[in-house]
Amino acid sequence: SGYDDFGYAQSALKHGASNYLLKPIENQQLIETVVQVGKTIRQEREKNQEYNKLKMELPSIKKQFIQDLLTGRLTEEEEITEKLRFLQIPLDPEALVVVVLCVDDLELLAQSQSAQKLKEAVEKLNTHFAQGLEQRAYHGIVVDKDAHELVVVLPLAANTEAAIGELKKALKELSGLVTANLEIDLTVSVGISAPFPGVSGIHGGYREALAGARTKFVPGTNSITYIKDQGVQDCHNVVKAALVYLRNNFDQEITVEMAAKTILVSPSYLMHLIKEELGKTFVECLIEYRIEQAKELLKGNQYRVYEVCAKVGYQNPKYFSQLFKKVTGLSPSEFAKLG
Repeated sequence: SGYDDFGYAQSALKHGASNYLLKPIENQQLIETVVQVGKTIRQEREKNQEYNKLKMELPSIKKQFIQDLLTGRLTEEEEITEKLRFLQIPLDPEALVVVVLCVDDLELLAQSQSAQKLKEAVEKLNTHFAQGLEQRAYHGIVVDKDAHELVVVLPLAANTEAAIGELKKALKELSGLVTANLEIDLTVSVGISAPFPGVSGIHGGYREALAGARTKFVPGTNSITYIKDQGVQDCHNVVKAALVYLRNNFDQEITVEMAAKTILVSPSYLMHLIKEELGKTFVECLIEYRIEQAKELLKGNQYRVYEVCAKVGYQNPKYFSQLFKKVTGLSPSEFAKLG
């Protein structure tokens, strides 16, 4: 400009000018200004490129963040809260639950269906399940953890049994709807964790929900398992998950190694926790639960001893009778006579 007036300078800067040069312009001053403008333009371009790159990668970053929460790689509440804020993930930390959906008998389905058809069916299932939750006003974080497992972290309106009851009802209805609209005939099992107050509890909640989903009580019925319904809520999360597995599979041949594999911990760690929490071994817990179930079956005189033996997971009626008497002081027949 040829005008030495602050008003012109002010107006130019307001409209995005980088500098204000007065005539006559010195060559050096012009060169420095052009270099600075070029530098500013490059920085803006780089910033835009970084922003666009971050925008494209954000879904992957979010997914990895949730994976880290689920697997326990992230446990510090402050760090988690900061990342939630940065990633703009809306979670109310006051009352959360983890929901895990697993496709039943995937190995058998893989034998009767093409890999592509099965993959498409599971993807459709997961998409419709997530959309159905949104439509029912359950807004959380959805993660396709692997080929047949969908994980959802949900904030609850309130940490009450009524809220859990509504969630269970919605999940049961939704499971039936999404499986009915698939080209492949399949069922799912859904596990629900106990509510927990902060995002650092997501790891423990995931273990609980996973145990519930993997240990379906009634196969082929789109079952919903809520861990508190299993009566084990006053234990460590890992012990809760192990007891849910035990109670849902007591009628089969199970071991502590099988339970540990299901809930993703080492057998030695699980054995240590059970002993520390309950003062018993896994086998002692299993025997105790089986005998309690046997007592219930014997009360009605509806089954013979060998039938009760098989129903509670024992193959040898003689061994079962000896064990029953050792625990209760009575033989199964004597107990049945008591009514």
